[in-house]
Amino acid sequence: MADQSWSLASLRTVFSDLAPGDVFHLLNDSIPHVVVIMIDGDGESVAVIDQEGNMIFGHRPVRLSGEHWGRFALDYGFFELVAQVDPLDQLDVGDVVIIYDRESVDEGYQYAQAEVVVLGYKNIEGKYFVTTDGGVIFFDDAGYLPTNYSLPPDKIEFTPAGKERMESLRLSPHL
Repeated sequence: MADQSWSLASLRTVFSDLAPGDVFHLLNDSIPHVVVIMIDGDGESVAVIDQEGNMIFGHRPVRLSGEHWGRFALDYGFFELVAQVDPLDQLDVGDVVIIYDRESVDEGYQYAQAEVVVLGYKNIEGKYFVTTDGGVIFFDDAGYLPTNYSLPPDKIEFTPAGKERMESLRLSPHL
């Protein structure tokens, strides 16, 4: 199953090239690790938290395949490690967040379906975000996680569905 085109490097070396949803493997490990939360220390003490709640530090050797998973399952162990820290109204356009099925977590299921999204529009009065793919997240939603990763304004791109949502908001601002 190992692809010979994968490159081997320390997590610290490739940290600036990673984003939430990117997949890597640890040395001698065939299990895919999905980047969920990025922790940028002083440059030397970087780490990521993966979909199972494992904190993987920058000194670990990793193999990159170039895979990116926009949707994946968060293990229950992830929620035991990570607490929701940033209120949604503290986030801004360009921030990458993970939205997940909060009901699965509340009911104690082993996994919760999750998706990587980019916040594309913020409406403070209506207390909601529109994601670049057209989804709407209200400030009082409980099913999201900040990733500590943001896109610069020139890298924010709306999908056709996101553009359609934005156009519909102009026609019906009461959302």
